[in-house]
Amino acid sequence: MIAALGGEQMRPFTIVLLGFLLVIFLGSVALVVFDNSVLPTAIEPNQLAAYGTFIGGVLTPITIMVAAFALLQRERAHQAEMKSLQSQSNRLDLMRFVQKIEKDIQAELDKLTINVTYKQEQVNATGTDAFLNITFLEWRAVIPSEKQVKDRLHASNGQVSRNEPLVICYEAFSTITIYLNSLRQYCQEHDKLSGTNMTTLYFLRKYRVGIERLSDQGYGVQEWKPMAQQNAQADAG
Repeated sequence: MIAALGGEQMRPFTIVLLGFLLVIFLGSVALVVFDNSVLPTAIEPNQLAAYGTFIGGVLTPITIMVAAFALLQRERAHQAEMKSLQSQSNRLDLMRFVQKIEKDIQAELDKLTINVTYKQEQVNATGTDAFLNITFLEWRAVIPSEKQVKDRLHASNGQVSRNEPLVICYEAFSTITIYLNSLRQYCQEHDKLSGTNMTTLYFLRKYRVGIERLSDQGYGVQEWKPMAQQNAQADAG
C-alpha cells in the first residue's frame, strides 16, 4: 500500500512524489501499448492527438486519486496532531488537579499536632508522623477509628466538643480519605492518557503507609491499582 512503508505512515509529499513517478511510469507503458513500433519522433500529428487523448483518459483518474489520497493523509495527520495536543492539554490539567490535592492533603496533616504517649513518654505527634512515618508505632492515637469516635460519643451522651483532639483528627483524616480517592481517580485518568502507570505508582508509593493505616481504621479508602495491574487482572478474568 502506498501509505505504508516499513509499518510507518508516509508523509503526503512522499505520496505525491511516488504518485508522480507512477504517472511517468504508466505514461511510458501507455506509449508502448499505444504503438510499440513507433518512436515519439516518428508519431504523426493525428497519432499524437490520439495518443494524448489516450494518456489523458488513463492517467487523469490516477492523478486525481493520488492527489485525493495525499489530501486524506494530510487531514489524518492533522487530526492526529490535534488529538495529541488535546491529550497533552488534558494531562497538564489533570496534573494541576493532582498537585492541588497533594497540597490539600499536606495542609490537613499540618493542622494536626496531638500529644500522645510514645515509648513511655509524652510527645507531640504530627499528622505527618501518623500518616507517613512507618516507624511511628502509636499512629492509632492520632488516626482514630469510627468505632473510637462512636464509643466516645456514647460515653459522653453525645456531648463532645468539636475542638476535642479525637474529633479534630477524625474529621481531618476523613477529609484526607476523600482527597486520596479523588487523587486516585485523577492519577488513573492521567495514566490512561499518557499510556503509563508512573503517576499512580508514584503516589501509591508516597502514600502507601497512610493508605494502609486509613484502611485499617475503616476510613473507606479506595484500592489503588496501577494500570498494568488492572490490565493483568482483566486478562485473567
